[in-house]
Amino acid sequence: MSNILDNITLVEGKFIPTNISDIETFASHGYAWSDVRIATAGDRQLPTGGNLTFRGGTLIRGSDRPEVYSLRCMPTFCMKDHIASLEVFQSLGLKFSEVLVLAQSRADGIVQDKTISSATAHLQDSLVL
Repeated sequence: MSNILDNITLVEGKFIPTNISDIETFASHGYAWSDVRIATAGDRQLPTGGNLTFRGGTLIRGSDRPEVYSLRCMPTFCMKDHIASLEVFQSLGLKFSEVLVLAQSRADGIVQDKTISSATAHLQDSLVL
């Protein structure tokens, strides 16, 4: 798989060059093209940290289906949790403008784990007081 950005330097407690393989992953982290900088010689000497996954809590749906999922992501993979209804979606304070539409085959390729059927759930990477 080719990367849209190779060796982008991210701050995760330290600088780690990480490959971003597609625009959806890039967008899930809230990045903008204006955030991108040319790697320095020092950046290119750092060991690569692997491919960046989606940001945890990213909302997705496939291009051919209306079901919306929240992603729970680990460093190397994500699982999707189905949001059971429009009522649960709205009660969680979610917005359709926050949902990334993926190619259906890519959305289908993410393992489904849980169903979110209550507005008392906390999505991954949510800030809770």
